[in-house]
Amino acid sequence: MLSLRNSFVLISGALLLFACQPDTAGEVPTDSGGQANFAHDLSTVHAGGATKEGTAIVPWPSTSISYAFDGMHPDLDEATYRNEVRAALDEWTRATDSRRIFHGIDDPRQAQVVFGFRRADHMGTAKCEDAFSGGKLTIAHAFTFESTCLAGIIHLNQDLKWVMDGSNRKGTYDVRYAVLHEVGHILGLNHVNTPGNIMYADYVGVVRKLTDEESLAVIAVLDGK
Repeated sequence: MLSLRNSFVLISGALLLFACQPDTAGEVPTDSGGQANFAHDLSTVHAGGATKEGTAIVPWPSTSISYAFDGMHPDLDEATYRNEVRAALDEWTRATDSRRIFHGIDDPRQAQVVFGFRRADHMGTAKCEDAFSGGKLTIAHAFTFESTCLAGIIHLNQDLKWVMDGSNRKGTYDVRYAVLHEVGHILGLNHVNTPGNIMYADYVGVVRKLTDEESLAVIAVLDGK
């Protein structure tokens, strides 16, 4: 488990058995000092325990993936936000050579992947593990295909200052970067140790385009290689 102050959290498989239980976590820290990190708690139904960076995540099996929105940040323009999410999804479609395409629908209850903003403690009695609260600041989290009760949910932390222009101003977080990273998990990618890679564990500068290396990696995962 990589548990750092500013982090993305990936939750998959067996860990969701805990995530579906009531959560009693505390308040979100207001000071996000220090380096932002993509961290995750990852446990799979196959391993039965915490896995290491670079291990496989079961990718979303559908070629065509429906998505919808559920929950908006009050400080963001909704049309621009939706366009940023769409741009991130289109980038993954390009990188996968159309092995995965995304189509938007209106009803989040019918969508396979749902994007939303949430505050510290959320989701009622089925709260997310590490629900944007506790001793560190979580940027976002994703629930992968193996998740037993919340598969396809991607939440961004509503208590953070989000931007949509690709800027890297201190104390802000880029929507497209976050969505690219979390959708990478949905498609089967784990964290890597390569700085500048969208799946790199540290939030060090904004990444908005996928590299050829990332394209080859996700295609290999989707092709079962």
